[in-house]
Amino acid sequence: MFSVSTTTTFLLSVLLLCYTAALDNGLGRVPPMGWNSWNGLGCEGLNQGVVTQTAEMIVSLGLKDAGYKYLNLDDCWMSPNRTINGTFQADSRRFPSGMKKLGDYIHSKGLLFGIYSSAGTNTCQGLPGSLNYEEMDARTFAKWGVDLLKYDNCYNQNKSGMDRYPKMRDALNKTGRPIFYSLCQWGEEESWRWARDVGNSYRSTPDIAPTWDSIRWNFLKSQHQISHSVPGSWADPDMMEIGNGNLTLDEEKSHFALWCMTKAPLILGMDLRTISNETLSIISNQQLISVHQNMHAKPATCFIGCSSTNSDFSVYATTVSNGDTVMMLINWNDAILGSDNIHVMGQDVGVVPTPSQSVVVTDLWSNETIGTFDFDTLKSLPIPTLAPHASVVYRLSIVDSFTAKSLAGLQIHNGLAQAPPMGWNSWNKFGCNITERDVRNVVNVLSYSGLSELGYNYVNIDDCWMAPNRTRDGIYQADPDKFPSGMKDLGNYVHSKGLKFGIYTSAGTKTCQGLPGSLGMEFTDASTFADWGVDFLKYDNCYNEKIPGIDRYTKMRDALNATGRPIFYSLCQWGDEDSWRWAPSVGNAWRSTRDISPHWGTIKNNFLQNQQQVHRSQPGAWSDPDMMEVGNGNLTLDESKSHFALWCLAKAPLWLGMDLTTMAAGIRNIIFNKNLIRVNQDAESLPAVCFKGCNEEAAWSVYATRVTGGDTVAIIVNWNETLQRGISLAAYEIGIVPTLDELVKVKDLWTNNVVGMFDFDELKKLPIPAIPPHASLVYRFSTLKLKRGDAIEMGVNREYSVA
Repeated sequence: MFSVSTTTTFLLSVLLLCYTAALDNGLGRVPPMGWNSWNGLGCEGLNQGVVTQTAEMIVSLGLKDAGYKYLNLDDCWMSPNRTINGTFQADSRRFPSGMKKLGDYIHSKGLLFGIYSSAGTNTCQGLPGSLNYEEMDARTFAKWGVDLLKYDNCYNQNKSGMDRYPKMRDALNKTGRPIFYSLCQWGEEESWRWARDVGNSYRSTPDIAPTWDSIRWNFLKSQHQISHSVPGSWADPDMMEIGNGNLTLDEEKSHFALWCMTKAPLILGMDLRTISNETLSIISNQQLISVHQNMHAKPATCFIGCSSTNSDFSVYATTVSNGDTVMMLINWNDAILGSDNIHVMGQDVGVVPTPSQSVVVTDLWSNETIGTFDFDTLKSLPIPTLAPHASVVYRLSIVDSFTAKSLAGLQIHNGLAQAPPMGWNSWNKFGCNITERDVRNVVNVLSYSGLSELGYNYVNIDDCWMAPNRTRDGIYQADPDKFPSGMKDLGNYVHSKGLKFGIYTSAGTKTCQGLPGSLGMEFTDASTFADWGVDFLKYDNCYNEKIPGIDRYTKMRDALNATGRPIFYSLCQWGDEDSWRWAPSVGNAWRSTRDISPHWGTIKNNFLQNQQQVHRSQPGAWSDPDMMEVGNGNLTLDESKSHFALWCLAKAPLWLGMDLTTMAAGIRNIIFNKNLIRVNQDAESLPAVCFKGCNEEAAWSVYATRVTGGDTVAIIVNWNETLQRGISLAAYEIGIVPTLDELVKVKDLWTNNVVGMFDFDELKKLPIPAIPPHASLVYRFSTLKLKRGDAIEMGVNREYSVA
């Protein structure tokens, strides 16, 4: 380990470059499409004639034009013996022309050439493997013009995949030829943790079979890893079995749609010489392929029926680049599922049109329009009776009813909240006792202390600002005793300090404190807020008359939009009614939990509940585990630090809730931490997800995210009431796998000190100190490439030599 010291320095004759990616081949920006020999031909059917015929058929059947570019040879292409020089050679009986000429032929057809080996002493069929031959075999593959390597897991000598798979990655990188690297580790050793830095795709499951049970099992197992499937590294539930076995036509269609929706590699596995017209039609469906290849669409996630064992049907959905939503409803049952037993709303998958919009629903199998729906009629989508294992796939397009112009997104269209909001809210500390004087004091502190420069720009007045009665004209008015200058004047003062003015009401007849609410007065109140210069509205859920939230919250959304003033719209529905499904189409933030309190148990519970919804967080709409309690109650300093760090990494809104005029120095240091604020505000990072300790009973947990530039930021939090010693964490468990010519710099984001510089082997056991109760560590991992070049002075405790 490089342990940075201020007392020992030396000149390291290397150039430390910025992190790009450990697997730096530029491939796999969308999932690959192609054909593989194994499922249809196995070992006995593989030969040069079949491969050349297959190449011709991929072209003649129109599959190449549809996007299927890779032609991959699986096991059994190689001779039982290497050459006298130790290099791979083709089985001369099966491939008399050799691999180089075969690759040239495949390339002449405009296709890409894929090959197979194993990260073991032998392949799964007992032929020579690549373990300990990585560099030699990578050079051979590059010489043959190979474009893809499927790297299996047989005969691995019980060596960890973490040692075997990065070696071939490094060997492939060293050739200088871009070769798509497909890891086939069968989902073992929790490879989803580290595969992102190693391969362009990684098998998330054992081998598939041409049965419905196998297809369903592989799909559901892969769904558990889908949050780690990203451009450049895709979760792979194995090659498709369409056209094989005794699958029904409905099962083939569902199989194909599931793989398309979840952006799994689309690797065909049938014998194309015997393909039926029906199967060819399925795999050529351009509507589904366009979803699969969409650069901006994430893998579809589950919205309804998300139990892997008890659900009759499930609904999966994703959003594509123009803002359309694509949803799939699948009947898992072995029996017919009647349409009377299926009730799905467009709102269930986040499609919530405004009064001036309609939704066009298109069937992606028939490419026919099912119908055009408004807000009310969208509450009952037309789902037909489904045969066993059948499915429907619909594309829902929001269009303006007057111009028929498709809109670019599903969130409230106000251009706000591209990063989570930051600011202050009155409730946690002041409650109903808030006054104009208190607010002006907070405004002054925010403006002169430097907090506003860090991003804390919103000043939000919660419940109890309003008078008990509206004016004679039904207009809101401020409580004259608490806010004698009125809201407009106070808003002007907030703006004069370069800050933004936030206010509160409820989507009910009354606020939670019994004051006038906005239910039935949405357009009147929105107009008033815009006239006052309001920049933010927190919209609560009290006294809601049992009217569904989807009806109440959309009305205020539409009212705010009608004013023409951009007003950040924060839904406070307490996580009720599965609001995570539709909230990103309605507000800029949505409460994912009940109210927080200044107790560690509540903070933990709110964080964990919010984690179940963070997959729906996105620029423009953020899940909100409630305002922070940092500096309130009897929280220890460690608890306040963990609280702040958890909210930052989850990309939650950062609402301060203490009295800023009396905050202690320790609290000041927490909320001023620029390192953590940068993570929260990072334009490219996603909310951190759990890598270790991912159940509620865990004594400690690790959450991590990638930020702009490729660095990883991780928090290790001790949930327990006792000191946590002996925490074992390897960097690869959070996806950090450097190459042999890279080091990883680890920086403590609380102290801003460098913990050390580590190589591949040293990263297998990170130095984690004992963590006090409810305390945490937050580390930033930066991968640095070593090259001969400029001398850099570094403080270290031992010398590093460059070969």
